[in-house]
Amino acid sequence: MTVTDLDFAVAELGELVGSVRDAVQPGRRIATIRKQAGLGLPVALITPEPPRQNASAAAD
Repeated sequence: MTVTDLDFAVAELGELVGSVRDAVQPGRRIATIRKQAGLGLPVALITPEPPRQNASAAAD
């Protein structure tokens, strides 16, 4: 689940969520909701994709 403010979401969920860490995708962060939350399925909270740079901006 994508969240715009991961730190706020983690603070609100308290003990029901693990610590925030860097995601595999560059520029993103992730935290997983624990089984104790009783959701029945694994759920992760992740920040949105960072804005993409166009090719000409990346070459500068």
